[in-house]
Amino acid sequence: MKVRPFPIYSKQLFFRRLQTWLRAFCGGRGVGKTHIGAHSLQDEAKAGEQFTALSPDAGVVRETTFPTFEEVAKSKGIYVRQILSPYPRIWWRTRDKGIASIVFRSAEVPDKLAGPSKAGVWIDEASLVSRAAFDIIIPTLRFKGKMGPLWLTFTPRGTKHWTFTECFEPLEGEPFDAKKGHIVANGKQYKPKPNSGLVRARTVDNPFLPPNFFDIIRQRYSSRLAQQELEGDFVDIEGLMFRREWFRFVEQAPRDCQRVRYWDRASSEGEGDYSAGVLIAVDSRGIFYVEDVKHGQWSYHDRNQIIL
Repeated sequence: MKVRPFPIYSKQLFFRRLQTWLRAFCGGRGVGKTHIGAHSLQDEAKAGEQFTALSPDAGVVRETTFPTFEEVAKSKGIYVRQILSPYPRIWWRTRDKGIASIVFRSAEVPDKLAGPSKAGVWIDEASLVSRAAFDIIIPTLRFKGKMGPLWLTFTPRGTKHWTFTECFEPLEGEPFDAKKGHIVANGKQYKPKPNSGLVRARTVDNPFLPPNFFDIIRQRYSSRLAQQELEGDFVDIEGLMFRREWFRFVEQAPRDCQRVRYWDRASSEGEGDYSAGVLIAVDSRGIFYVEDVKHGQWSYHDRNQIIL
C-alpha cells in the first residue's frame, strides 16, 4: 500500500505524537482541528479495529466531521468505502495492511451512545458536546481487553467546561514550569492531569490559511472573544458580552410583539454548563424585550421535562 503524504504544520505534528490516553487539540478558528483529528486516528488504527467519531449534532456530522474524514483518507490514498445508513461509516486501509472502520454519531441524545466496544473514540467540536454524552461514550473504550485512546478536537469554552477539567487540574505545591505543560488560565495556574496531553494552536499558527483570514475575522471580534476564538485561550467570558447598563426595566412589552423562546442545552446535573431558556419579544419598532429566563444545572431527563 502506497500512502501519499498529508501536509501538517508543527502544532498538528505535536498533537500527532502525543502518547497519552487523552489527546486534545485545542485552538482557534481555522487551525485545522478536524483535519488533524481525522489524520491522527487514521494513522494509529490497526487491522480490524473499530472506532467512533462523536459530533455535537447531525449537522456537524454531515457537514464537517464525516466529509473531512473522507477527504483526509482519500488524499492519503487509504480510502476503501463508506455507507450512510443506519449511521455513516467509513473503512480505510491501515499501516499494518489491514482495514479499520469508524462510525459517526451525534451527541444529541446521550442515552443512545451506549453500545459495543471500540478501539478508540474521537470527539470533534468537543466543547459543544454535553458532559452527559462524554460520560456515556467513554465506557465503550474497551476493545479486546485494552482501553483505547480518546481524541478531542475543539475550540476552548473556559475553565469550567469539561474539556478543560478533563485535561487540567490546579497547580499546587510545585513551581510553575511551562515545559511540563503548566498553563495559566484566568489568572490561575494549572497542570495536565495524569495520562492527558493537550496541544493549543492559534489561528495564526496555521500556514495553510488564506493570507487575510485572521485580519478579517479579528476585526469582527471583541478582544476577549478573540482570545478564545483566535488565540485558543481558555477564557471564561460569561457575563462579559452584555453589560447591565445597556438595559432598563419596563412593566411589560407592547401587545404587538412577536415572541420566541430558545434553549441552550447542557445536561450535567449540579455541575458544568447551565441550560438556559430565554423568551424574547420584539416589537414593531425593532426593540427587543427579555420577558422570561429559566436556567439551571439539570440532568438530561429533568432538562427535557422543564423544556416541555
